[in-house]
Amino acid sequence: MLIILYVVLFTLSIVVQLKVVPLFSVAGITPNLVLILVISVAFRAGKIVGVGAGFVAGVVIDAFSSGLFGISSLANVLCAFVAGSWPPEQIRRPAVVSGQLLSATLIHDLVYFWFLTIGTSFGPWHVLFNTVLPHTLYTMVFMAIAYMMLPKAFAGKAREYRSI
Repeated sequence: MLIILYVVLFTLSIVVQLKVVPLFSVAGITPNLVLILVISVAFRAGKIVGVGAGFVAGVVIDAFSSGLFGISSLANVLCAFVAGSWPPEQIRRPAVVSGQLLSATLIHDLVYFWFLTIGTSFGPWHVLFNTVLPHTLYTMVFMAIAYMMLPKAFAGKAREYRSI
C-alpha cells in the first residue's frame, strides 16, 4: 500500500514540477518539488527506500528532459543517501532538520549543475553563485513551507538498524 502511495505522490510531483512550477520561476530559477519528496521519503523510510525512490524519480525526470540522461538519477540518489543517513533521533529535532535539508539539497544541486555545465565555458564559481546557491535556497523556501504544513512528512519513523 505504501508503494502505491509513493507512486501516486511522485507522479503528481513530477507532473506539477513540469507543468505548474515554471509559473513560480524567479529569474529562471525554479524549486525542485521532486527533490523535496525524495528527501521526505528518505527521512521517513530510510536511505535504501529513499535511494530507490530517488533513482526511479530521476529516471522519469531524465526521460522528459533534454539534458544528459542519468544526471537527475545520480543527484537524487546522492541526496537521498545523505538525507536517509541521519539517525532517526536527529530527524525529530526541528533545529537540526534545516541543516540536514540544506546539506542534502546542496549536494543534489552541486552534482546536478556540475554535470550540466561540463563542456561549457562557465567556471565553478559562476556555477556555484549563479546557479547552485539560488536553486538550493529557492528549493529550501518551498521545503520550509512544506515542513510547516506537513511536519510529519519529514518526521521520520523510528527505523531499526540491524547489523548484518
